[in-house]
Amino acid sequence: MKFYLQEISLILSLLIGCLIYQQPVVAQSGEDPYVYGQVTDVYGQPLAGVSIRDANSRHRTISDANGNYTMRVMEGLTAVIQFRMTGYRNEDRSARLRQGDVREINVQLESLNKDQAPSNQLPTVDITTRQVVRASNVAKIDPRLVEVMPSVSGGLTPLLRAFGVQSNNELSSAYSVRGGSFDENLVYVNDFEVFRPFLLRSGQQEGLSFINPDMVSSVSFSAGGFEAKYGDKMSSVLDVKYKKPQATHGSFAASLLGVSAHIEGAAWRDTFDVARLTYIFGVRQRSNRYLFNSLPTKGQYAPSATDVQGFVTLQLHKHWQLQLIGNFSENDFRFEPVESETSFGTFNTSLKLRVGFVGKERDRYRTAMGGTALVYTSPYDRLTLKLMGSYYQTAEQEAFDIVGSYYIGEVDKNFSSGSFGDIANVLGVGAYQDWARNRLHAKIVNVGHRGYLNLFKRQLVSWGVNWQQERINDQLDEWYRLDSAGYNIPLAAASNQIVFRENLNAQAEIHSNRYTAFVQDEWNIGAKKNLSIIAGARLNYWDLNRELVISPRLQIAYRPRLPIAADSTKAVQNDLVLRLTAGAYHQPAFFREMRSPQGVVNTDLKAQKSYHLTGGIDYTFNMFNRPFKLSTELYYKRMYDLVSYDLDNMLLRYSGQNNAEGYAGGIDLRLFGQFVAGVDSWVSLSILRSRENLRGDSYQQAFNAEGRPITLADTSTIGDPIAYYQAVEVGSVPRPTDQTVNFSLFFQDYLPNNKNFKMHLLMTVGTGFPFGPPGSARYRNAFRIPPYRRVDIGFSALLLDPHKRDLPAKSIWRAFDSIWASVEVFNLLGVQNTVSYTWVKAISRDVGQEVYYAVPNYLTARLLNAKVLVKF
Repeated sequence: MKFYLQEISLILSLLIGCLIYQQPVVAQSGEDPYVYGQVTDVYGQPLAGVSIRDANSRHRTISDANGNYTMRVMEGLTAVIQFRMTGYRNEDRSARLRQGDVREINVQLESLNKDQAPSNQLPTVDITTRQVVRASNVAKIDPRLVEVMPSVSGGLTPLLRAFGVQSNNELSSAYSVRGGSFDENLVYVNDFEVFRPFLLRSGQQEGLSFINPDMVSSVSFSAGGFEAKYGDKMSSVLDVKYKKPQATHGSFAASLLGVSAHIEGAAWRDTFDVARLTYIFGVRQRSNRYLFNSLPTKGQYAPSATDVQGFVTLQLHKHWQLQLIGNFSENDFRFEPVESETSFGTFNTSLKLRVGFVGKERDRYRTAMGGTALVYTSPYDRLTLKLMGSYYQTAEQEAFDIVGSYYIGEVDKNFSSGSFGDIANVLGVGAYQDWARNRLHAKIVNVGHRGYLNLFKRQLVSWGVNWQQERINDQLDEWYRLDSAGYNIPLAAASNQIVFRENLNAQAEIHSNRYTAFVQDEWNIGAKKNLSIIAGARLNYWDLNRELVISPRLQIAYRPRLPIAADSTKAVQNDLVLRLTAGAYHQPAFFREMRSPQGVVNTDLKAQKSYHLTGGIDYTFNMFNRPFKLSTELYYKRMYDLVSYDLDNMLLRYSGQNNAEGYAGGIDLRLFGQFVAGVDSWVSLSILRSRENLRGDSYQQAFNAEGRPITLADTSTIGDPIAYYQAVEVGSVPRPTDQTVNFSLFFQDYLPNNKNFKMHLLMTVGTGFPFGPPGSARYRNAFRIPPYRRVDIGFSALLLDPHKRDLPAKSIWRAFDSIWASVEVFNLLGVQNTVSYTWVKAISRDVGQEVYYAVPNYLTARLLNAKVLVKF
């Protein structure tokens, strides 16, 4: 009780005095040399509380919660920098800096074995230690891999492939997790939730993702079964933290796809040499014109995406910190198509579609986000209180009017013919017009509070409340006209009005409030804290449909005692952690799910409900005398009140009804480690089965007099008189993002005698998503897109490393930390991957009836990219 009274009195006193008390500040001259960096273990996990001192001076500091440190050193003297922490081997580094010099020194520490005495070594060591087990299944991955990973999108999505994330479109940063949709994933940046654009139809329109990789300090991800402190989505959570730098640093990158730059720094240092002000700003500009020119549809592409964002922290008091985050992005997509030619089918049935276009498309997506947080931390970090507020605004519009004239036919397969490869037999001709003038404006306001209370160093209580107001104005006006047999007929015999196959003209305006709260408790049990339990629950109330959703969640982790290896030369002791998670992961509706294909907004739509059960094993072991980690997870999700949807490229067409139930189950396997000493690699394999059953998805089947169904599959029944019709239930079908197998590999290597020349390879192989003809209940998701196969490779060379060269004191090159040049080959194997299908109607010669042809929409071809990365 005494503890709580002390905390309450301290909070009240600080609330009264924080505005009049100011921590003394010692100005920094800016000319003194200093070192900075991060202290981690072999897996990149930050080590906090490491004592760092210069043995030849009185300068000293400790690493912060992120393992970062900054320390001044004496000018002109050789500094012997000592890193000390209980339970770890001592590490020393030496550096001789001139006036104004800055040196980055990153260190990995080795855990102490009983049979080994401490030693001082200058190179880094590949050693890790057993940390306190945590029940949370949110795993961390090194964000620095993004710098070297060959990727078209340039975001974090390729990094998440290590966790079995599914993404069969290299042009988009959207991803699917364990059979869920793109809208079932939570994304946080410094505890602020990030929202996706609403009107996106394809990867070409997407531009830049919200997260700027240059500004990221840590990336945490869970593919399901996450804690109650995270929000109300059914699939995954991505938790990103931006840097809080302690030294001035920056970078500039340029490639054939765009440019980016960032600057970070710190100021107003106190008597303990800790910066009271930290800042980081980044700007990106990207144009995918070079990339789009490899697509089958030729024309004038003019895409442009710009993004500016920043994150600032200000230490108001030794216990109070102010955080500010801001983002502004504008994506402008212009396109004037000219022609398209697509070949598909088999050698025996080789077809080709040619389309000539007239018209253009202009899409614009403009978003702005600002957030602020006031953080109080009590002495000894027992209590943390955080008050947060954010504002998000988006203005999106898409406008296109494109007329296409097409013909489809069989290809001449005679090698000796002068028309080999051309259309020899026309199967159908037609024209279509695609027209839209759509606008959407959304404003989202968030105000929330989070708190953390550390009890007796074995129990952590977390809680939070949040209010979110949404104002969305949506205007839909689009239609699609196809001039071909059987289409666009008059409404009546005496009417001249034309009925289009697709015609949407709707307007919706929604004002609503959401109220959420959570509480969770984490225990560490046992003398060695080898058992961890996290139990919590979330509440979500939406005043639009007046639904209260409660989501209890539980995570358990246990580390059994393993024998300690007698071989002291092993890089790491074998370690085993068993995990079990269970809970409810319900997802209240957002605007996208509420809008039906007809443009009608269902304000009574209930939350989609899912229950997760996950069991996992994390096994750390030695291979090649280096540490490796094998993670295995078995999972099962049961889902109710699902809002069914169809996937067309990147566009999700929701039904706007809670009309389905389903399940998803499978296994994820991941292996992390250094297959080549000194560089990280990983391989992952996921096996999935997800199904859904729609209510009322029956179809009328025609039967002949013998009771046999009349179908094209049974040609003997074609032409038989129809005796009767009978309703047939479709039953369970694959969910739109059901991907049976997904394999991903990231591998790095370097020249044996020169680590300055490296190779980075990213390979993805996955079975295709299901699809079917539009508007057909019988054949919904009955077919499969061909497997997605892609290999991207990059070669990089370190052009400049001033720390390894003796440069003149006034040399301009001393201002740079490093300069890298790289060459990347996207889609190395030149595979034509399919993202979706366009359905074209023609006449079949075999049966004399109208048939549909599924014409594939291919993704990018093989491309070469060049990139330069400068750090200073």
